[in-house]
Amino acid sequence: MLQIQALSKCSYILQVSNLYPFESMSRSGKPFDVCVENIDIGGPTMIRAAAKNHAFVTVITSPSQFPDLIADMEANGGCTSLALRKRFAAEAFLATAHYDSMIARWMSQQVPGMSEAPEHVSIPLNREISLKYGCNPHQLPASVYSITGTSLPFEVCARTRASHLAPLTCHVCRSCTAPPATSTSSMR
Repeated sequence: MLQIQALSKCSYILQVSNLYPFESMSRSGKPFDVCVENIDIGGPTMIRAAAKNHAFVTVITSPSQFPDLIADMEANGGCTSLALRKRFAAEAFLATAHYDSMIARWMSQQVPGMSEAPEHVSIPLNREISLKYGCNPHQLPASVYSITGTSLPFEVCARTRASHLAPLTCHVCRSCTAPPATSTSSMR
């Protein structure tokens, strides 16, 4: 680390990692052995190690993080801020937990005779919609999540926004040909 600091004005390492495509393999119905072969072992380990050492390492786990990385580096003379490294570390732990959760869920579905009520349960979820209502000004909006690999049991027919800064107001209906089932009245 001292050699890196001597050669660079930034005292951190940048780690960019992609995990094996386990989710797409397991969803596509590939044979058991192919899915198991696509369980990444080293990647999550490196991501966790980098996240743990976020004081010196910037860990990138998704291309969606690149714009924030570039903006932060531009604002900090080519270096990343500790605030960004902490945020990316938290996102890295969420990413590896989600990955492990998908594997655990899939694997338990593949084993005949698994207990109907296992001692530990982990369900991988994806945020689908951020809601407008359900929070005070000092709170973040509520969200609607779906289980990874499934779709929502309803359809969002319309999304409106009071201003460019406001969260979406979603109108939920059984079919997009029917009028929205929810009211748009404010419940503040």
